[in-house]
Amino acid sequence: MSVHPIKDTIALNETQLNTLSRTLRLSEGQFTLLLVRCNYTNLRSSMVQQLRQKFPLPIRELYLQPSIQNLYGAIQGELGQGEEPAALMVYGLESVNSLDEVLDATNFARESFRNLEFPLVLWVDDKTWQRMNRRAQDFTSWATTYEFVLGTQELLEFLEAKTQRVFGEVQKFGSLQFVPNTKILGTGSRSEIELAYQDLKQRLTKLPTELEGSLQFLFARYCYAKYDINLAIQKYQKSLNLWRKSSHKPPNLHPDLTHLEWQGLILFHIGLCEIYQANQNRYGTGKKEWERAKQHLQQSVQRFKIAQRQDLVAKFINKLGEVLSQLEQWDELWELAIASRKLHQSPGEFNQILLAQDYGFLAEVSLHRSQWNYSKELAEVALDVLMRANVSEAIDSSICNQHQGRFLWLLAESLEKLSQPTVAIQKLEWAKKATIAQYNPGYIWLF
Repeated sequence: MSVHPIKDTIALNETQLNTLSRTLRLSEGQFTLLLVRCNYTNLRSSMVQQLRQKFPLPIRELYLQPSIQNLYGAIQGELGQGEEPAALMVYGLESVNSLDEVLDATNFARESFRNLEFPLVLWVDDKTWQRMNRRAQDFTSWATTYEFVLGTQELLEFLEAKTQRVFGEVQKFGSLQFVPNTKILGTGSRSEIELAYQDLKQRLTKLPTELEGSLQFLFARYCYAKYDINLAIQKYQKSLNLWRKSSHKPPNLHPDLTHLEWQGLILFHIGLCEIYQANQNRYGTGKKEWERAKQHLQQSVQRFKIAQRQDLVAKFINKLGEVLSQLEQWDELWELAIASRKLHQSPGEFNQILLAQDYGFLAEVSLHRSQWNYSKELAEVALDVLMRANVSEAIDSSICNQHQGRFLWLLAESLEKLSQPTVAIQKLEWAKKATIAQYNPGYIWLF
């Protein structure tokens, strides 16, 4: 995109739109290659709608599948025998899996495109446009290029809307499951956000601290979802530092509540990274990672308490319980489960699942305290609460499946200690049938 601040993007886009429409009219019935640079799906949709009004002839649209191997072949496959639309607009080139190979093939077979007797409009983002100019120079040398942009204020609002949407969804699901940005914002969201971020950095001397902190949080979540844990931690830490800095700048001598909520979420996500590292290093340095995860999760809960967000405490506290279980810190886990059980008895979309987990924690502690009858009763309560939970379709089914397997193992272990091996085996058989294999506690198979 343009490196200088754009004061009148409306006029610029209107000029580009008029020129593109005029080119389509003049090119009717003959092959003309038109590249349209546009980084944002919503802006593209708006421009296409306006273009249809200015160019009333039927325009065919083609959305490329990520698996395509040949651009010309995909176009031929879309059109019927002898079909010649007034123009063909192609979207999705940036999402093609083997883009370099497709561009190489396009450049090699560029003469084939002259068989098309209509204007071909390829919509691409900046990254794809740059790759096209590197990999398919001969092909792109035929093209006339157009560009549609967002203004600086529009970019700020665009990025603010993205960060706030993720902020809200992360708060909604709490510790129950990690919902990746791509599920919240769409599969192409990372590229759009990165391009908008780079565009703003070229236009502004400095981004607002809160926005920069929010974006670093989003970038870290993209890294975490790709298992790039070290980079994710770096970006989470940068985000946390920015929110701390923003919280204490004059006149905010004390952090406001929203800043504390952001800090709580970031600390929680750092804890998730350390849990992943602990699981990866369970036979090595895992104990250290579990301890670090505990520390950050405790700090997360503390931020929510200071922010007076008991609802967020309720949603996020159970991940700390899972860490205490791994560390076998039974007294702390008991105290946490008692406290969280009170929180989860209040109305809440996912509180029944979390309440079942609370009883599971209590059953586990009782088991390790050799209180077999009590652990049996608590495991049965955990199962009963879980079975009666009204599970939202938004929750991954594996979440309840995992808890079910855990509760059944706790129940079976308690029964075995109470000298009821036959019933214990029945519970394990139930777990084997009802629980996805990967969510069965590993020692069920050794029982």
